Amino acid sequence: MYLIFFRKVVLYYYTCSEAEVAMSRYKTITVISKKDEEILRLNRRVLDESPDLIAVIGTDFHFNYVNPAYVNIHGLTADDFIGRHVREFLGVETFDGIVKPNLERCMKGEDVRYEEWFDFPKTGVLYMDVRYLPLKDSDGRIDRIVVLLRDITHMKKSENARIDREKLQTVVQLAGTYNHEINNPLCSLGGYLELLKRNEEDPHKLSFIDKAMSEVARITGVTQNFADATSIEFIDYPGGGKIVGITTENNENDTTECEDTNE
Repeated sequence: MYLIFFRKVVLYYYTCSEAEVAMSRYKTITVISKKDEEILRLNRRVLDESPDLIAVIGTDFHFNYVNPAYVNIHGLTADDFIGRHVREFLGVETFDGIVKPNLERCMKGEDVRYEEWFDFPKTGVLYMDVRYLPLKDSDGRIDRIVVLLRDITHMKKSENARIDREKLQTVVQLAGTYNHEINNPLCSLGGYLELLKRNEEDPHKLSFIDKAMSEVARITGVTQNFADATSIEFIDYPGGGKIVGITTENNENDTTECEDTNE
């Protein structure tokens, strides 16, 4: 006998005696309507064609599903992922330091979102927008996590370029403000050194005057470089500080350091 319900067929097995029904043995067969079948087909098409990386992992951190985009970025096949631990593909440091703490937050019921750089075998380092969404079973317990990753490297680079332009604009504005204040006394100092040089005959003193004039010219050049800067970068300096590296149209890179003039 078949008991037919909407979307389900329950098949019961009988013993030889027609008076007794062995309810201890049965099989449930799921039957879906054409509408549900079409929805499943569309869902599959969306997953297959999505440029986003999509995966489903269990609470044991093993892969249950990966879409083609996830597979392709690793240069592998879907079978290479199913049943294997996430750590195997991301490495211990990345998994334990970045991924696992966020997955554990998701297992507690939180929709997790963050951005991070990841190094993929096929594409290299990419900046990813990452989302973890908890999935619950019929009893309301979280048993899986949906992983969504979107490549936003271009957006990140554009943002960094915007920040660099703002830094450059700030430097140029400061240079314009202080150039006048710095160059005026430098010009005066250079003039005084010229007068001293004309009236000095001692070779040793003349050498010091020449060095001083050279330093004045160098400071003048540095202030001009700030005004002409096309890009800047902050370079680590011994002792935990930083110095500014300046790139102009006329020179690739220039940094300002103090020279010891003690003899």
